[in-house]
Amino acid sequence: MHKGDVRMSKCPIKHPTKEIYSEECKDPENLVVLAHIITGRTVIEKAKSKREWMDETPDKFANRCLPLISANELGWVINSPANFSAWWDGTDNINGVKIESEDPLIHGFAISHFGSGVLTFHPGYLFETTVGHGLYVKGPTNSYKKFIYPLEGLVETDWLTFTFTMNWKFTEPRRRVFFKRGEPICQIFPYPRDYVNKFDAIKKPMAGEMKEHYSNFSCSRNEHNQKLHTKGTPENEKNTWQKNYFKGQYHDGTKCSELGFKHEPRCGAKKFSE
Repeated sequence: MHKGDVRMSKCPIKHPTKEIYSEECKDPENLVVLAHIITGRTVIEKAKSKREWMDETPDKFANRCLPLISANELGWVINSPANFSAWWDGTDNINGVKIESEDPLIHGFAISHFGSGVLTFHPGYLFETTVGHGLYVKGPTNSYKKFIYPLEGLVETDWLTFTFTMNWKFTEPRRRVFFKRGEPICQIFPYPRDYVNKFDAIKKPMAGEMKEHYSNFSCSRNEHNQKLHTKGTPENEKNTWQKNYFKGQYHDGTKCSELGFKHEPRCGAKKFSE
């Protein structure tokens, strides 16, 4: 048995074995995210590409940014089960974050646990992933709230038999924030735990054909942007955009697939089955 307060715990302690893990997650070739239901009060669903602030930009131009849309819908979100508000009194005390709601579903879901202006959420699931994979846990992508910021973490969910919390940090004291029922408070997606460390990181001056292609792109983009802001040009009248990245093509119209690359901008997360 491990040293520490476990020895003095009144809770039953059982030595872990591989038998506790789900069969679906034991095969490294079978990629699975499994959500064990604990409370059943929070909804987990596919992350959506739409953002209200993006739709409110002139001509909804932010929706032309495919990298934004791709990141928005990467993985799944966990939604708040209730309307509530919260504020921080500016102290480091555990009870320094105040949570107010008329909905009883808020109890045990949103709490003040760590102090220092941190609002904590219990997602209501114990997640299990394929061996060798974990979960990236964060706030909803490209969404923002005044006075509070979602913290991010990498969780080794392939071996955990306990839960993690989602935490938001207040940036200013005595400022009330509001969360609506059905509003995402957490976004998750799986990642191979030994992935990033496999990459060699190299920095070098741009040269050769890569420099030539970049120069051509830069010239074309500058020319297009100049015409876009010049009255009387087709680019200005039609508010056109080049769409090369959106179409997965190079400046001359060549598709990246013709060179053996894949243009896969959409995440395509699957719906959780029961």
